[in-house]
Amino acid sequence: QSYPRDPSQEVFTATAWTLTEVFDFSPSTPIVMFSSVMKGNSPVLDADVKMIVEDSNGHEINVDLRNDGQGMDIVPGDGQYTGVVLPTQMKSDGRHSLKLVVTGRDGQTKILIPETNRRKRATQANTGPLTVTTENVSGFKRVASGGTYTVQNYSTVTGDRMAPARITTLKLINSDGNVFNLSWNAVGDDLNVGTSSSYKILLSKNYSTLLNSPDTITPLTGNIPTPSPPGGIEVFSLRLSEVGVNYFLAIQTVDDVGNVAEVSNIVSLSVLSNNQMWKRAEVKKMTSSQSFSYVGLIISACAAALLVFGVILCGICFCKKKKDSESKANQFSNLENRLAGRAIQRKGDFRHNYFLPMYQSPYVHFPPHKGYEAYDRNPRMYGYMDESRMYYIS
Repeated sequence: QSYPRDPSQEVFTATAWTLTEVFDFSPSTPIVMFSSVMKGNSPVLDADVKMIVEDSNGHEINVDLRNDGQGMDIVPGDGQYTGVVLPTQMKSDGRHSLKLVVTGRDGQTKILIPETNRRKRATQANTGPLTVTTENVSGFKRVASGGTYTVQNYSTVTGDRMAPARITTLKLINSDGNVFNLSWNAVGDDLNVGTSSSYKILLSKNYSTLLNSPDTITPLTGNIPTPSPPGGIEVFSLRLSEVGVNYFLAIQTVDDVGNVAEVSNIVSLSVLSNNQMWKRAEVKKMTSSQSFSYVGLIISACAAALLVFGVILCGICFCKKKKDSESKANQFSNLENRLAGRAIQRKGDFRHNYFLPMYQSPYVHFPPHKGYEAYDRNPRMYGYMDESRMYYIS
């Protein structure tokens, strides 16, 4: 690791390793090696990463490590580079040393950084989704030791037993009517090493057949691209005539001795009928007059709802009041018959000559007798007096 002239600046670092330190040689199994290239905590992308493998006899093997998600590399653009040493490249048993060389290209190599670091937020907490961006860096070069590994039971390899890597980047770029444009990244002749010989482009209406029995499908002919070196972008155009049918398309890479790669990821294609079309949605900005119209409409609707609610509430109150009035009137409907059994013989029980206006007894309906008096100390007691008796109710 090197150190910067300015301590506030982060440095580029590069490390290398293999899965194990001892390999039992096999003519069909490569040795996979890995490298991580960072600037501080940020992954470095699009750098030239090479591993120089040297055996005990001084024989060197140059291995290109890539971060494109092809072959043995799993995740593209994560700063973890992967490469392989093929069995045909090995020459002997014994100890092999590793030297990693990383070169950053000015204006092309970049680092991957979180958006939150660029904004330098005051708080460390970040509850929202993490977004990342890239930033170009100036040229640099780093050399690091990758350690050693040992090969056992080596034997000379005859013939080519390694097939090309599986394509995993097949995608539909665009379509125009019944014409479809697709692209993918090229792989190598042996995994991701070398340049392959040809492509088999397979088209089928049956997904299962394409995935499990690709040998039963006749490859397309005409306009098939010639394979580029590993990582190159390939483009292919296809015209379909049948409308309303789902097609499935995949690719296999073939090397110079006929080794065929596994079926690529599968893309679905379909031609829409003549009266079907895709149209981009148009978003129109609302004018101020339209905005006021919508506001007025909402206010009018709310006022109408309140008016209806008020009418219903008044009707309920009126019906309840009428029902209560009828109930209290019925309470004294048989007043004369009930008073006869509750006569008071002594006039001294009530104060005489006290006139009780009718509005003070709104729920009492007195019989048409002359003179009615009330006991003013208990307003719940009302009474009336005729020529012989005084009656009361409470």
